[in-house]
Amino acid sequence: MFTWISKPAHRVAFGLIALLSLTACEGAGFGLGAPRGDSRISVAGSEVVVAGPRGYCVDKSATRDAADSAFVLMASCASVTQSARAPTPQVAGVLVASVAAPDGGAPVAESMEAFGAFFNSDAGRAALSQTGQAETVEVLETSAAEGVFFVHARDSSDGLAEDVRDEYWRALFDVKGRLVSASVFGTEAQPFSTDAGRALLAQFVAQIRAANAGNI
Repeated sequence: MFTWISKPAHRVAFGLIALLSLTACEGAGFGLGAPRGDSRISVAGSEVVVAGPRGYCVDKSATRDAADSAFVLMASCASVTQSARAPTPQVAGVLVASVAAPDGGAPVAESMEAFGAFFNSDAGRAALSQTGQAETVEVLETSAAEGVFFVHARDSSDGLAEDVRDEYWRALFDVKGRLVSASVFGTEAQPFSTDAGRALLAQFVAQIRAANAGNI
């Protein structure tokens, strides 16, 4: 489907389609209730560490880890462990990180213009849609800073879990030659502002980068 677009954009499209679908989360109802709360996890053959901001824990029941790629879901530690004694984040939401297999593509930092063009195209919006339909996605804003490409979008498709809001924030960056995506979703029960969403995403990216220091 995406053979006609440039290599940097093709890299993004492949990563999104292969790794960023929330269908598994919807079917599992986020899988909240794992017996133990961990703030980080080593995935993709232990090559990459995904770590969340304070108060967030890995939902292991919804996380998928393969030899060379991974999908990680994080939520409030109190929700994941079902314990009122567990930490809760200052801004509560659902965090998703995906790690693609190494592909030899150009680093995100060298592909910002191509990424911007892609996400503002029909193909890019289709890649962002949970159902692959460009018309369900409205790209509200894109930006780039310090080797990270940011997308703020709204997806009205039926692919999201019922309690997740359709507005989300996503960052794309490299860790050890792999395309990593970090996303922040609000919930209907605990919505938050655009500024809070951006700030939470920045914290998520910073935690992942810090956990992989030297491998960026």
